[in-house]
Amino acid sequence: MFKLLAVTCVMFAVLTGCTSTSNLPARADDVDFALRGRSKARLWHDGAVVKATDENQIIAAAQTALKVHGLKVKSSDPVTRAIIASKGFTMTTWNVVVGVYFRQQSAGTFDLHVASQNDKDINSVLDDSQDPFPPKIISSIKNELESQSR
Repeated sequence: MFKLLAVTCVMFAVLTGCTSTSNLPARADDVDFALRGRSKARLWHDGAVVKATDENQIIAAAQTALKVHGLKVKSSDPVTRAIIASKGFTMTTWNVVVGVYFRQQSAGTFDLHVASQNDKDINSVLDDSQDPFPPKIISSIKNELESQSR
């Protein structure tokens, strides 16, 4: 019985699609920084304006924030201004991918954008009750930037 359930779950995931970092924008230039909520691509979006000394401080804060939430940083590139992270299956999440993007507004001020998706977002077309990661990640990045500036 357990084998049948396991095979059924795997087939369902394969047939309905799996979350992948390729579902996220690869570069900050590909991101609509004004987008909030859920997009047609079934990604969750949120953004903020943050104060930082430079891009390196943003990258360091984002990497720390992602790790705090149990995500593994897959790539971090100051040229594309994108930090991509993922988290496999756990008891509370199903294969989460997160992208953190930034662009400089003015000296010391940056636009920050976070996009995320998980397999529950793809597989549960009618379920909009998911607790999206972007606001949590943004809050953690802000906290990290504040602690760095002290």
